[in-house]
Amino acid sequence: MNAPDGNIVKAEKIIQIFKTKNIKHGLKSDLYHACRCNLFPTAKDFYSALDTLAEYGYIAYENVTAANNKKAQMVHVNPHI
Repeated sequence: MNAPDGNIVKAEKIIQIFKTKNIKHGLKSDLYHACRCNLFPTAKDFYSALDTLAEYGYIAYENVTAANNKKAQMVHVNPHI
């Protein structure tokens, strides 16, 4: 048997946190702070796992304008999970 990819394990942890905290949407950076744990030592690790979730349809990105007219990405969680 093949061992699960590290990114898949991290993505599953994110889904678990979303369910536990009842997160339906949020800015990418805010979600990083909400999901902080030892599994994500850097933001890059977290964002990589988020990209995996987007690839499989668990989340969707939306480009928005945040405070001070800065570009940001809103993350919408699939309501079926």
